[in-house]
Amino acid sequence: MLIARAALLSISASTAAQTANDYDSDNDGYLDVANLAQLDAIRYDMDADGARGAVRASDWTNYTTAFPNAATGMGCPFSGCVGYELTASLDFDSDSDASDHSGAYWNSGAGWVPIATSADGAVRFSGYFKGNGHTINNLFINRSTNNIGLFGSIHSTARIETLGVTNANVTGGGFAYTRILGGRVKQTSAATAGSAITFVSGNTSPQVGTKIQANDPRPSGAVDARFQWQRCDNSDTTYTDCEYIPGVWWTNYTPTSDDLSHYLRMVVYYETSAGVWTRHATAFTGQVAAASQ
Repeated sequence: MLIARAALLSISASTAAQTANDYDSDNDGYLDVANLAQLDAIRYDMDADGARGAVRASDWTNYTTAFPNAATGMGCPFSGCVGYELTASLDFDSDSDASDHSGAYWNSGAGWVPIATSADGAVRFSGYFKGNGHTINNLFINRSTNNIGLFGSIHSTARIETLGVTNANVTGGGFAYTRILGGRVKQTSAATAGSAITFVSGNTSPQVGTKIQANDPRPSGAVDARFQWQRCDNSDTTYTDCEYIPGVWWTNYTPTSDDLSHYLRMVVYYETSAGVWTRHATAFTGQVAAASQ
């Protein structure tokens, strides 16, 4: 009897191991997202490593419901996972009627809850998300709050790439930061400021429509560089109320009406000949004013 029981336990354990789901099927460090439930579950894993961390038990239950019977470590390689990737295109229009009134994410007309909102503990998504050329179709959001998009708030270390979003209908309110893909990209730590980068012109009393020019701080022999501009709510030194301005990648920037009453600064990341990435930033500009009449 004891021998039979031991054999039964061995068979059960073997069966469980065979049926455990490997959610990093290509072992590249990116967890597979194959449906909307798994996309939605990313909100419970803001650092995108597939581990519970400090997530509440109820939230982790929601996560494991979307990723059931996971293999040990979600199937991630020994070094761990760093993000998520789509394995197929996803469509919010579940009944193919050009809306999603009957879908799980309709939410009485409010639509999709952005990943990383105040309801998620004000934590920003800091991992990687690869679309692999797939699309997310018929995204619908109609909310009166801040930080609206597929992702509500994105950490400056996050990366979202090769993703298409089609037939999106996204409406937000409150302060601002409403975009289809990501509501707000925020800087949470200070770069070395002042000495390495200085402004050339336009920074003291910036105006909409007047170019601001910063110098290029790269030392001789720098291999690569990334220039980005930030729009900030205040000019203190905490850098917690800044967002990156999309589509601005050089040492000059011309403020738009979106920058009114904000402060600006330029951040540059460059790679030295030794392969070390260094980050520096300007001081803040003055508060952006309307164009002179």
